[in-house]
Amino acid sequence: MSDHADWKGLLKLLKATEAEIVHVTHGQTEVFSKYLNEIGIKSDVVETLYGDDDEEEKEKTIIEN
Repeated sequence: MSDHADWKGLLKLLKATEAEIVHVTHGQTEVFSKYLNEIGIKSDVVETLYGDDDEEEKEKTIIEN
């Protein structure tokens, strides 16, 4: 389980653990899940109430400035 990680680091972790399935919850969910499936790591996107953390922060910054 990871909340935030760099792309290469997260891929290294997933390969090392031999995860059978990865549930992607936020960030670039569609892109990352698609890539994982393409390289043979079963993945899906799980919608959560907290999936748009980064977008909400960007919007807050724009509004406040």
